[in-house]
Amino acid sequence: MLPTSAKCSRPPLSLGDYREDDDVPIHINVRFEARPGKQAELARRMVELRPDVEALGGTSVVTVDSNDETVLYFIETFPDQAAMDADMKTPLVQALVADLGELTVHGTDFRIERSTPVTR
Repeated sequence: MLPTSAKCSRPPLSLGDYREDDDVPIHINVRFEARPGKQAELARRMVELRPDVEALGGTSVVTVDSNDETVLYFIETFPDQAAMDADMKTPLVQALVADLGELTVHGTDFRIERSTPVTR
């Protein structure tokens, strides 16, 4: 961990450094907080998505927060934008999104943290 007084020698990334090219791998982190009694079902539904992601050339890992077992994370990688778009259209993803209000505290109000590899 850097001390709070540490300075980065490189300027911060600008929007011009962020690439949404079709051929750039995409990394996604999604955080869900399960409703009371829904953690196991939410986890099961999230894990069920893995084969579809893998069929599109990606990876999918579901993890539980170290300090709060009701908080689950998707950590997914897609080879490109087309694969991510195709995944979002699969029946299992659509069904999970439709049920988020029942399964999670915040329903469909969640944040997807998207990143691409640093190339320079």
